[in-house]
Amino acid sequence: MDDYDCKMDSKCVYWSLDHQKNETKICKKAYSVAEGDEIGWHAYHHEDLVYENGRELGKVCETGLATKSGPNVARCDTLDDVDPKDMQCKPFYIAASADRRVRKCKYGSKYSQETLRVDCGCSLSGENTGYCSLPSTTVLRKYVNAMKTLYP
Repeated sequence: MDDYDCKMDSKCVYWSLDHQKNETKICKKAYSVAEGDEIGWHAYHHEDLVYENGRELGKVCETGLATKSGPNVARCDTLDDVDPKDMQCKPFYIAASADRRVRKCKYGSKYSQETLRVDCGCSLSGENTGYCSLPSTTVLRKYVNAMKTLYP
């Protein structure tokens, strides 16, 4: 089963850990699952792309985001807003590293004990400045409210 097997206002998900273990999906209305509720975790993208997977799974969550809360389990979640002074990644690269690794932005969330670490984005303002690319909870809520108009 996949999204195209569901109604236009629904998404195909592993509803619970049992569904995930048995590889059975169900159709769930988009943006309808309450904050804090659990759903089955599924990596739509590479397992390391935690935010991208969380946004894809979050299409059934009122919050628009799900975070991994255990093996094969996710929870509808919100990100902690990052202090504006922490939104720039200076320096963009970690200087002590021979392979010039990109610095990471760190986000906490309400229900996950793990800190979400996302590569700094390139600001195109020289190689010494980057930015934290994830939207604030306020911006994500506006996005979800706009998307809900597509899924009445």
